Amino acid sequence: MKILKSILINCQKSTLLSTKAMEEPLRISEKLQQQIHFLLCKPCKYFSDQVHMIHDRLKSLQRHSGVNFSSEKKQDLQEKINTFQ
Repeated sequence: MKILKSILINCQKSTLLSTKAMEEPLRISEKLQQQIHFLLCKPCKYFSDQVHMIHDRLKSLQRHSGVNFSSEKKQDLQEKINTFQ
């Protein structure tokens, strides 16, 4: 039963892993947890797909537009994003 609890995650944890995966590679155990969760929860799979698509498009837009934010501007934007969480 403990093994099952360590493998199964809730939607909140799945969401955190989806956003974490954009910044750094997930550990193998995290990938496994998320894939199992996606088999059981289609809305989380859809959320993850959408978040990654938006992230990829924003990166592409940044590369093609030549817009680069200073580290101060990035910090300011991050603080604004954090207020919504």
